Amino acid sequence: SGAGRHISVLDLTGVHSLTDSLLAPLLNHCPHLTRLSLKNCRKVQLASTDVQEAMVSRLPHLFALDVGGCFNVTPQTMLSLVQQKHQLNSGSKQTKLSKSNQKNQWTELHVSGLGWDDVTLLKLMEWIGSYVQGLSLAFSVRVSPSAWEIALDQCHALKRLNIAFCDQVTSSTLSILRHENLHVLDIRGCHQVSSLSPLYESRHGSLSDVSLGITGEQQKSLLVLARYSCVTRSSIEDTRRLFPLTASIEQLNIILDGGGLGMGIIHTPQTRP
Repeated sequence: SGAGRHISVLDLTGVHSLTDSLLAPLLNHCPHLTRLSLKNCRKVQLASTDVQEAMVSRLPHLFALDVGGCFNVTPQTMLSLVQQKHQLNSGSKQTKLSKSNQKNQWTELHVSGLGWDDVTLLKLMEWIGSYVQGLSLAFSVRVSPSAWEIALDQCHALKRLNIAFCDQVTSSTLSILRHENLHVLDIRGCHQVSSLSPLYESRHGSLSDVSLGITGEQQKSLLVLARYSCVTRSSIEDTRRLFPLTASIEQLNIILDGGGLGMGIIHTPQTRP
């Protein structure tokens, strides 16, 4: 019917019967996709030549990809796809891209629960760290604290980060997230995170708002989902006392209970990064 040519957002979350052989022709009929969710599609592997060619070469407008929970998709497969995408846009194997080429990349990549370790995560950051704006790496329990710090230090454009239930993420890890573009942070289940003060200290050089003369308008607001972490209301109060403007109630919205559902979803007019 040709309906696929009119689809820009395709959500196939939880379609358990979906396989690579079914996915490839489907993607070929949707050349204008900008967002694709294959979350929890347990039979998808993204390993066949047809699927990889479709995703890399035939979806030029795609910038948001979610394969979280697809446990048959490996980190190595994702690295191969990202590398192919780079080579297509840059014409070389270089890991750094010019700004003109970055607009054709997957700037939102949700790859939670795929079994990332130190080696594969750091390699991924070599490819996407300079331009990725939305990143989900939840349930990455095999990544060490030092690897988290090295990896996140490369993500200068991050606006949304999901590192929920990552056992090796600590309060000190948050000090790496000093980039002011970040406005949604999911640290649910990170039991080694007990305070947000290191995050604010890194942004202000370990000095308080008052000593730096910072006003609330100079920092973007931040939403933090922290249920099941070790962040307490007492530690939040301590952070607010240290940074009364940038961590005020208006600037820092932190959810410690079951609330906040959907609050991290930002609805904006669709534009290419």
